[in-house]
Amino acid sequence: MPGSTSPRHAYTPDSDLQFVEACAPELEAYLLASGIYWPLAQPKGLTALPRLTLGGLLLALRRLSAVELDLPALQAVRLTRARTQIETERLRWTAAMGAKMALEMRARLNLWRAYLDDLSESPARSADLYPAEVRQRATLQLLATAPETGPLPAEARQAMQALDARLREIFAAGSFVWEEQLAPAFSPPEYWFLYGRPTEKGERED
Repeated sequence: MPGSTSPRHAYTPDSDLQFVEACAPELEAYLLASGIYWPLAQPKGLTALPRLTLGGLLLALRRLSAVELDLPALQAVRLTRARTQIETERLRWTAAMGAKMALEMRARLNLWRAYLDDLSESPARSADLYPAEVRQRATLQLLATAPETGPLPAEARQAMQALDARLREIFAAGSFVWEEQLAPAFSPPEYWFLYGRPTEKGERED
């Protein structure tokens, strides 16, 4: 993903759409299995798909929602079909979804904490990775606010607040760090961490 000093690239929905379509028929088996990560069948001749997680699925759906009205008719139909299947499984397996989301939140909290630790130790090098690494924080937000999650346990809520406080100490508000087409799906203040970057002294971007 582009940084504030790099040329802006346009978001293309193909990879997210392929991922969502691959996840839809696997959801039931995934929810009934243990573990957070689920391998997907890799499409021949296409970009390799990441493993299924609920957070990854929510993030892909949110990104696609930002460009849904501009999708070609065939892609729009594919998205509607996959989303309908996913929503059906969410209704059928609400408790299992909530339990799996709680497990994933703990894992992603650890990954996000590790990045912030790296940021403290090597600010210049780790700050360049922020547009990619902040994906963990955005996914945490989607998991925390999903209806299946319910009220956050105190431990998870306190951990997120503590990590947010660490980031805010060095955060410089500025432009959206991902592709510009995605910004409408991640509005501030809920996604404040996508509007700016960490700096050594927290100065505001020019």
